[in-house]
Amino acid sequence: MCKNCSIPAEWASPLTCRWGDEVSTTHTERQTLLLVGLIHKWLATFLDRDINQFVLKEDQLKERASLRRYIEGFLPIANNSNVEIEAIYECCRWASLILLAVDKSCIPIHVAAKQIRISPRLTTRLSMTDLSQLWGNRKGLLFWVTAVCHFATAGRCYALLCRALLARFAQELAMSDCCHHIALKPLWRLKQFESFCCNLGTVRNEPHLLIAN
Repeated sequence: MCKNCSIPAEWASPLTCRWGDEVSTTHTERQTLLLVGLIHKWLATFLDRDINQFVLKEDQLKERASLRRYIEGFLPIANNSNVEIEAIYECCRWASLILLAVDKSCIPIHVAAKQIRISPRLTTRLSMTDLSQLWGNRKGLLFWVTAVCHFATAGRCYALLCRALLARFAQELAMSDCCHHIALKPLWRLKQFESFCCNLGTVRNEPHLLIAN
């Protein structure tokens, strides 16, 4: 529950204020849900549910570092795999690695995207999935991956596939009673996370900006 709006389970993602503990029967899906759950917890060490930045504390930094190590430990799927759930896992892993790079190097998402590659490419992996149904009961995850992809192509012409997905999402969200919580707020959360990391990089590079309490 997010204030007065209950987020439908299929729209939950690392960017929403809720992420459920789900059980899966396949190893790859379990890995996918575990990865996404860890990213959700990791992002929560940067911004609270109202998208306010936390005052950095030692225990919070330790938790963030621990979660990061777990996330970095997720291995890629074999290149020749054409199983849908494995393609979904790779898409989520790509989006996760982008966010980790933004934090680590204090760079915008479109810069981080130049450092992160998966094979086959993201568009190839996406095309292996059920895009006609927007991943069905995983719409939130596809929205998250698509949003990161959109941010990653800022200032450039982006893939027709990404543009088509955003158009489909616009139709779905227009009929939703909780568009703010499953789309607008997550997008704002992603932008705030990016801004926070980039601002932190500015402070690190220009120590004179630090103000003693």
